[in-house]
Amino acid sequence: MTGDDACTLFYFGDTHDYTVNITGVENINVVSDDINFFPNPVSNIVQIKANSNIKQISVFNYLGQQIYQNKPNSLNSEIDVFEWNAGIYFITIKTTNGIYTEKLIKN
Repeated sequence: MTGDDACTLFYFGDTHDYTVNITGVENINVVSDDINFFPNPVSNIVQIKANSNIKQISVFNYLGQQIYQNKPNSLNSEIDVFEWNAGIYFITIKTTNGIYTEKLIKN
Protein backbone atom coordinates (compact mmCIF):
# COMPACT_ATOMS: atom_id res chain seq x y z
CA MET A 1 0.00 0.00 0.00
CA THR A 2 1.29 3.48 -0.81
CA GLY A 3 0.63 6.84 0.88
CA ASP A 4 -1.99 7.57 -1.78
CA ASP A 5 -4.17 4.62 -0.72
CA ALA A 6 -5.73 6.26 2.35
CA CYS A 7 -9.22 4.98 1.51
CA THR A 8 -8.36 1.36 0.69
CA LEU A 9 -9.82 -1.69 2.44
CA PHE A 10 -8.12 -2.59 5.72
CA TYR A 11 -8.24 -5.91 7.49
CA PHE A 12 -8.66 -6.63 11.19
CA GLY A 13 -5.30 -6.31 12.88
CA ASP A 14 -3.81 -3.94 10.28
CA THR A 15 -2.22 -0.81 11.71
CA HIS A 16 -1.62 2.39 9.82
CA ASP A 17 -0.09 5.72 10.81
CA TYR A 18 -1.49 9.04 9.61
CA THR A 19 -0.53 12.64 10.15
CA VAL A 20 -3.30 15.22 10.49
CA ASN A 21 -2.46 18.87 9.97
CA ILE A 22 -4.95 21.36 11.43
CA THR A 23 -4.83 24.88 10.05
CA GLY A 24 -6.92 27.98 10.52
CA VAL A 25 -7.56 27.42 14.23
CA GLU A 26 -7.32 30.48 16.48
CA ASN A 27 -4.65 30.16 19.15
CA ILE A 28 -6.43 29.75 22.48
CA ASN A 29 -4.67 30.89 25.63
CA VAL A 30 -6.06 29.25 28.78
CA VAL A 31 -6.35 31.77 31.61
CA SER A 32 -6.40 30.79 35.27
CA ASP A 33 -4.69 33.47 37.39
CA ASP A 34 -6.71 36.16 35.61
CA ILE A 35 -10.20 35.12 36.75
CA ASN A 36 -12.03 34.37 40.01
CA PHE A 37 -15.63 33.25 40.29
CA PHE A 38 -17.43 32.44 43.51
CA PRO A 39 -19.12 30.87 45.36
CA ASN A 40 -18.79 27.39 43.95
CA PRO A 41 -21.01 25.51 44.75
CA VAL A 42 -23.62 28.25 44.31
CA SER A 43 -27.28 28.63 45.21
CA ASN A 44 -28.17 32.14 44.01
CA ILE A 45 -25.59 34.50 42.47
CA VAL A 46 -22.19 33.70 40.95
CA GLN A 47 -19.73 36.62 41.13
CA ILE A 48 -17.08 36.83 38.39
CA LYS A 49 -14.05 39.07 38.75
CA ALA A 50 -11.20 39.34 36.26
CA ASN A 51 -7.96 41.27 35.87
CA SER A 52 -8.70 41.83 32.17
CA ASN A 53 -11.87 42.74 30.30
CA ILE A 54 -14.51 39.97 30.27
CA LYS A 55 -15.64 39.70 26.66
CA GLN A 56 -18.06 36.78 26.98
CA ILE A 57 -19.47 34.37 29.55
CA SER A 58 -21.12 31.11 28.49
CA VAL A 59 -22.57 28.33 30.63
CA PHE A 60 -23.24 24.81 29.35
CA ASN A 61 -25.19 21.96 30.95
CA TYR A 62 -23.88 18.40 31.20
CA LEU A 63 -25.28 17.65 27.71
CA GLY A 64 -23.16 20.42 26.22
CA GLN A 65 -26.14 22.67 25.56
CA GLN A 66 -25.52 26.38 26.06
CA ILE A 67 -27.99 27.64 28.66
CA TYR A 68 -26.56 31.11 29.30
CA GLN A 69 -24.54 33.73 27.45
CA ASN A 70 -23.60 37.29 28.28
CA LYS A 71 -21.11 39.82 26.90
CA PRO A 72 -20.47 42.11 29.89
CA ASN A 73 -17.42 43.99 28.48
CA SER A 74 -16.22 44.76 32.04
CA LEU A 75 -13.94 43.44 34.79
CA ASN A 76 -16.85 42.16 36.92
CA SER A 77 -20.08 40.32 36.26
CA GLU A 78 -22.62 38.12 37.99
CA ILE A 79 -25.01 35.35 37.03
CA ASP A 80 -28.31 34.67 38.78
CA VAL A 81 -28.60 30.86 38.92
CA PHE A 82 -31.42 30.69 41.48
CA GLU A 83 -33.94 29.12 39.06
CA TRP A 84 -31.47 26.65 37.51
CA ASN A 85 -31.79 22.96 38.32
CA ALA A 86 -29.26 21.57 40.78
CA GLY A 87 -26.34 19.92 39.02
CA ILE A 88 -23.01 20.35 37.30
CA TYR A 89 -22.47 23.02 34.67
CA PHE A 90 -19.43 24.29 32.80
CA ILE A 91 -18.67 28.00 32.73
CA THR A 92 -16.47 29.44 29.98
CA ILE A 93 -15.16 32.97 30.44
CA LYS A 94 -13.45 34.72 27.53
CA THR A 95 -11.29 37.73 28.42
CA THR A 96 -8.87 39.85 26.44
CA ASN A 97 -6.13 37.53 27.79
CA GLY A 98 -7.70 34.20 26.82
CA ILE A 99 -10.34 31.62 27.65
CA TYR A 100 -11.00 29.90 31.00
CA THR A 101 -13.37 26.93 31.51
CA GLU A 102 -14.27 25.45 34.87
CA LYS A 103 -16.92 23.27 36.49
CA LEU A 104 -19.73 25.16 38.25
CA ILE A 105 -21.91 23.33 40.77
CA LYS A 106 -25.47 24.51 41.43
CA ASN A 107 -26.96 23.44 44.78
